[in-house]
Amino acid sequence: MIKLNNISFKVDEDNDIYELTVNDEVFTLDTIYDSKYATLFDDLNVVIDLDTNFITTTNALIKKEYMNKRMDKHVDFLKQNKD
Repeated sequence: MIKLNNISFKVDEDNDIYELTVNDEVFTLDTIYDSKYATLFDDLNVVIDLDTNFITTTNALIKKEYMNKRMDKHVDFLKQNKD
């Protein structure tokens, strides 16, 4: 079981995550894809991109809704594994 106490990330001027910290363990672009948090990292990047570009096309709105559901799954996973 994974116990998660905290998650934080740093975003550059292009709104891309360049560092993700989980339980005080720091992951960078060089290390994140060898970790169990690679999908979370990618999904967070997509959500940030969708939210910061004020996308209004139908396809983009559908993608945003899909990504929101994916993020909900991450949140549920994190809640279940917090204890």
